[in-house]
Amino acid sequence: MDELLERLGRVTLQESEKQAGQRTGEAEICLDTMLKTLSSDWTEKEELNALSSLTPFLSPSHPLADKAAQVVAEVAKKEVHRSVCISLLSSLLSLLDSEQPKVLLHTGRALGNICYDNPPAQEVVSQTDAPILALGLLKSNHTPRVCAVLAGFIGNCCRGDEPLQRRLVQAGLLGNLSTLLERVRCHGNLTDMVLVALGNVASLDLSREEILKTPLCSQLVALLRDSVERKQTVDCQGTPEHETESQGESERERRETILDVIAAMAEHDEVKERLVSAGLPQLLLRAVKECQKGSQGEHPGSEERLAELKAASDLLVLLLLGEVAMQNVFGEGEDSVLSATLHWLDSPTPHLQLAGALAIANFARSDDNCIRLVKGEAVPRLLELLRRQAPPSTEDGGNGSQVPYDETLQHAALSALRNLAIPAVNKPRLVEFGVLDTVLAFLPTNSSPVQFRLIGTLRMLTEGQSSVALCLGQRSDVAHRLVEWSEGRSQSTGVVAEASRLLSALPRHSRDKEVCRVSVEVGAVVPLVAMINSQFPLMQCEALLALTIISQFCLEKAVPYFHDSGLIEVLTTLFRSAASATSSPPPSPSPTHPEVPPEVIANGLALLASVLHSVTSSFPAGKEKTK
Repeated sequence: MDELLERLGRVTLQESEKQAGQRTGEAEICLDTMLKTLSSDWTEKEELNALSSLTPFLSPSHPLADKAAQVVAEVAKKEVHRSVCISLLSSLLSLLDSEQPKVLLHTGRALGNICYDNPPAQEVVSQTDAPILALGLLKSNHTPRVCAVLAGFIGNCCRGDEPLQRRLVQAGLLGNLSTLLERVRCHGNLTDMVLVALGNVASLDLSREEILKTPLCSQLVALLRDSVERKQTVDCQGTPEHETESQGESERERRETILDVIAAMAEHDEVKERLVSAGLPQLLLRAVKECQKGSQGEHPGSEERLAELKAASDLLVLLLLGEVAMQNVFGEGEDSVLSATLHWLDSPTPHLQLAGALAIANFARSDDNCIRLVKGEAVPRLLELLRRQAPPSTEDGGNGSQVPYDETLQHAALSALRNLAIPAVNKPRLVEFGVLDTVLAFLPTNSSPVQFRLIGTLRMLTEGQSSVALCLGQRSDVAHRLVEWSEGRSQSTGVVAEASRLLSALPRHSRDKEVCRVSVEVGAVVPLVAMINSQFPLMQCEALLALTIISQFCLEKAVPYFHDSGLIEVLTTLFRSAASATSSPPPSPSPTHPEVPPEVIANGLALLASVLHSVTSSFPAGKEKTK
């Protein structure tokens, strides 16, 4: 290659007008030889220092511009040579003004290859009008192949460059890509180039409204459906004779790209709704089912199948994050998404178990859905999943190390149970299923996310359920662990707050002397007093009410803890803040002048009255009482 480039450079030095035809002929021979060399297994070790000899040929008026651009396109396929090609960008960009399809085709290829994963080249291009010019060419009557190549160039040059992405979207990129996608739908390699451009701008907030103005959602779902159906045909009948192994690999990569593009678009709730209406959830179930057929085998494609399975199941979970989309998906019948995700909980594939748990957690965001789920098979399946994940410190030895511990899976399953426990009618049913014992098996966990969901599940089960509050509150191991977490031994502020709230819920919902005694003995008073200083009035009221109940049932044991925790000082500060706000209210609430709600003051006074009443009533009749 180096010798050919040097030879081409010598040809350009022949400036005699009478030699022009000869010069062009010899140059064409050089370029053809280069293309033949580049199409074979040529060495990448050549430095190609003479690549600049192509510059004179990269002119819109030069008859060999197409072949020169084709040489650059082939050279730039090799990552090691892309930096050398940057010096040719200016000349290549000028070729976008050409009206010749071949010139535009190879220029688009060259620019796209040079810019691929090459930030310095992207920066050079982004400072020009070339991307917008290429976008304008998409609207022309050029062949689908030329337009697809230009779309690929646009995608490569704007990758990671949000300002340029925004410019392109504002200039109408998405509408043009939608039109082009329809033209190239039956041409896989051309479709791939359009998907590259689409994938780089799909997640922009600016893209949301533009996507909704186009049929892109239904187009991408249709593309995915075509690919899944082709895969089903191959799996049933075997690979057709005319289809090579590389073609099958390209088809698989195309499916993954489509899934990635849809996932980027689906970050917006309105797009989720459009995708659900286009039938994407059912299609994803088909894709997962096809992947499952080979995911357990030892054949070479198993890893690829599992990767595709993960992408499809993750996308389904993403769709369920949208409120309207989730409710639309929540259907009935054996073939429903709900039924399928419930079966995922029993799958031997860990990622499907996770996706199933996340799907149930998302479905359980409304009371009606929660009630239906508890009436169905959701709870037993979730509990069985958690029992297989139980830590080894439980009495039965945990899962016997047969199943790898997965904290993400534990968190997801506990999230689902926590949501299911919110409706009052579900709480007794969950207790009957054995949720308490299963969840309490995870008390030893050191994972903050698992701790957070574990405590949240127990708190939801305790709300309004005196029997649950009694069961948990009388267990010193549970109360002691909650005190540890509420005192900040967890790295998560969420765990601290949630543990404190559950500590306050036990005496509030049980109103039991034994529960109060256990709470005091394990040191719950200190975190409850600290909870009075919370910035959330609800938590302040919960703490004050819990301390009031404790003072009514076992004041004598609690008094030393009241003293050590500075309860009187905390209450005094609370009352002074309220009095100060009443006498000279600040312009607006602030961290230095917080507004104390009336219900907090009322509960604080109730606590103070309860303590004083308990103290005075403890003296025998006729004895002098302290002030």
